[in-house]
Amino acid sequence: MSKEAYQEIKRVSGEEFRELLSDLDKVFGLGKRTLMGDSF
Repeated sequence: MSKEAYQEIKRVSGEEFRELLSDLDKVFGLGKRTLMGDSF
């Protein structure tokens, strides 16, 4: 594998990873709010 191809794969993986984290953050954020709302 060429270095350029490797860098491209890393770049795309990083973008997808950030999107995944963003989605997880939204899900957990909603979950936390719901738990807090039920508890208090």
